[in-house]
Amino acid sequence: MTMFSMRYSVILIIVLFVLLVQGEAARDGSCNLGMFGGKQAPYQACRAQHALQQNWFPDPIQGLFSYQTWNGMDGFWQNGVVLETMANCMLYMNNTRYKSVVMSSYRDMYELLLAYGPQPSFDDMAWYGLAYTRIYEVTNSRKFLTLAKDIFDWIWREGWDESVCGGGVWFDQNYEGKQTIENVQLVQLAAKLARLTQDDAVRAKGEKVWRWVIKSGLINPTTFQVYDGISLDTCSWSNGTLFTYTAGTLVGGLVEMDKLHKNRTLLDLAHNISISVQTRLVLNGILAEPCDKDNSCNLDENIFKGIYMRNLKYLMDHDPSSKHIPAYKTFIGRNIGSLLKSASCEPENSSCHIVYLDGPPSYAATGPVFDSLWNGPFNQSRPIQQTSALDLLLSGIYEAVTCTGKECSFDPVPPPPHKLTCKDDPCPTGQDCCAYDGQYSCCNPDQRCDTGICV
Repeated sequence: MTMFSMRYSVILIIVLFVLLVQGEAARDGSCNLGMFGGKQAPYQACRAQHALQQNWFPDPIQGLFSYQTWNGMDGFWQNGVVLETMANCMLYMNNTRYKSVVMSSYRDMYELLLAYGPQPSFDDMAWYGLAYTRIYEVTNSRKFLTLAKDIFDWIWREGWDESVCGGGVWFDQNYEGKQTIENVQLVQLAAKLARLTQDDAVRAKGEKVWRWVIKSGLINPTTFQVYDGISLDTCSWSNGTLFTYTAGTLVGGLVEMDKLHKNRTLLDLAHNISISVQTRLVLNGILAEPCDKDNSCNLDENIFKGIYMRNLKYLMDHDPSSKHIPAYKTFIGRNIGSLLKSASCEPENSSCHIVYLDGPPSYAATGPVFDSLWNGPFNQSRPIQQTSALDLLLSGIYEAVTCTGKECSFDPVPPPPHKLTCKDDPCPTGQDCCAYDGQYSCCNPDQRCDTGICV
């Protein structure tokens, strides 16, 4: 072999090696700073979304459900909440990563109502209505908007009631209670649908819900706290229970109402509620549910903070010249800093407890993964906590983003599940992992594993 041939062979091997490495990266879909021109905010959000999908999508027991699911989401409604997050990823990061996951989430009304018997609660369905309107805004796929309108009509027909306390949407079809969340959801959904469809009847219904919310005293006129639930005896707020997501969903509703009415009073109220949350629902300056202070949050509550941050982002986007924007950015930056420093884990570099409740994942453990208490410490992660953290990271994207490279359209067909055993510690803390026939299941908290069976 001549010297020229040897040199040519070496160059060819190097080129093939580089192409192989690039091909592996493209198939893996890992995010890099170069995709976003060196901007940290979209890069961090991209990594969090990638970890969400690598670790928990698809759900290995997806076939058991009439709706699209992530492995270990606590229920129907959270699988609706994450759809809005995924749509926002496309918008704020200006890419089409995992677009097929967003588009394949479409289900008709019959399939959604089969989620659990006898039918889903009205607030659960409203999360899908809000998600589908957002998907329409991002993708311009009209079928999602039509379905969101169908969801609104169903909630109004089955849930709105004026015989008790003069109005309000019932929580569910047991017709035993009226909570704040389903009513502020309907304020937001109605205003958004009215804006997108120019439907005056929907607009009037949304305004009727809003008048009832005000009449019921669910918003403290002095502190601007948003109370959870009313007493059907007094037809006024029933207790001082506060949640970040209730306030956040109302903030989003006020933003949508202002888009219709151009009423500065509505925006001022949205800012006052946001400031109240950032002053009163915090732990050492970091956003926190009351239950975070004693580590008593249930799985539902683990996703609440992200919903607040999502709607704060909507307020900032709608009113970018507000005097409150610098304070909001400081608050968001403080929360992101705490999340990344104290409540995250990188399984590639350390041992992270990642919960795979429904069975083994399709990919190897991928980071960063996050816990629910943004102050830290990190204990375990599920798609619930990951979605909430992703909403926080998306709220920190302030500038227009340009995404370049093949990774910006990464949208894989998942491979078969990656085998795990109980030795991989796949179950939530305090729940037995029960091995049987080469498989495993996670026992309920009140069960124990006895020779391969949860009893």
